[in-house]
Formats: sequence, C-alpha cells, structure tokens
Amino acid sequence: QRQMCIRDRVEAVRRAAALAERGYHAFMDAVAVGRAEFESILTFVNIDEVTGVHSRRYFNERLGEEFGRARRYSHPLSMLIIDLDNFKRVNDLSGHVEGDSVLRKVGRMLMDTTRQADVVCRFGGDEFAILLPETGGADTERTGERIRLAVAGVEIPGDNELGNPTLSIGGATFPESSEEAEELLALADQMCLDAKRAGKNCVRTVSYTHLTLPTIL
Repeated sequence: QRQMCIRDRVEAVRRAAALAERGYHAFMDAVAVGRAEFESILTFVNIDEVTGVHSRRYFNERLGEEFGRARRYSHPLSMLIIDLDNFKRVNDLSGHVEGDSVLRKVGRMLMDTTRQADVVCRFGGDEFAILLPETGGADTERTGERIRLAVAGVEIPGDNELGNPTLSIGGATFPESSEEAEELLALADQMCLDAKRAGKNCVRTVSYTHLTLPTIL
C-alpha cells in the first residue's frame, strides 16, 4: 500500500511537471506573438508608408540618440534637409498617385546614395531629412551635391513639361554649426530655404563662423 502511495505521488508530480511544461511553452508562444506584434507596430510607426524610408517620428528619436553619441565620443554629426523643387506642379499636372510615385523614387535614390549608417527620413510633404553620423562639414556638402546630381536620374511619369526633378538641399554640422540638436535642425532648414531663394537646385551648408543663429523658441 505504501508503494502504491509513492507511485501515485510520483505520477502526480509527473503530471504536474507535464502541465507546467505545456504552460511554459504556451506562455513563450504568447510572448513570441506579442513580440512579433510589437515589432510590427514599431515598423508601422517608424516607416513612412508612401516612400518606404523612415518616418519623422523615427528621425526625432534617432536625432537624440546620435546627438548623445556625438557628444560622448566627440564625433561630428551632420544633417541634411532636402526639398523637392516645384513638387506641387507634379501633383497638379500628373496627379497625386504619380506624385507619390516620384516621392518613392526619390526616397529609394536617397537610400542608394547614402551609407548604411545614415538615417534617411521623410520629414513631411515633399521634404526629406538625413542624419549623417561621424560626418564633418566638408563631407556633408559633398554628400549633398552627390544627392543633387543623383536625382537627375529620377523620371517623372506622365506627359508633362516638368522634366527631371531637382532638389534644394541645406546642411549643418555638430559641433561646427551648433552644439544643440534643435538649433542644428533649424540651421539645416534655414540653409534649405536659402538654397531655394538662391534659385533652387543647389546645396547650401553652414558653419558657425559665418551665420547668425536663429532664435529657437
């Protein structure tokens, strides 16, 4: 009778262990599903659905990270703001579907023209932004010029009089231009505006020594 009692206890322990193992696997499966769903949500919010490049939300997040890294290791960090010239006319003459197609092609071109470490984002509307880690002012200007020339290979579909797209590009560099992230962004944006005022289809970059910094509200 005592042996039967021991066997019953052993069997009960085995059943409990089997149930615990099944519960563990079920829990881990649920965790995996949850992780996959979470990663899917992150991808959705971090990628611009029209162009396939990163979203502005992701840009803002990475700007803080890269700025902190640049400060910590005393590395330069540059930024380009890129505006697609006369894009409203593309939408007016070819329609918004074709306009989105042009944005996708420009986004793909920017990805192909930059390094894997660079962060290409759609900043909004017809504007893109690029973070260039460990890149000084001279290399930033060269990168902007390379991008400006590369966009000539992007064709605008449809029968219109626009020809190939052009870009106005502004750039700024930490710590040459500014030592604050928001200020650096404002400077790059100002340089993009200066490029448009200069006749568009050009690159303008800034150094701290020759520009009066705008007030950051």
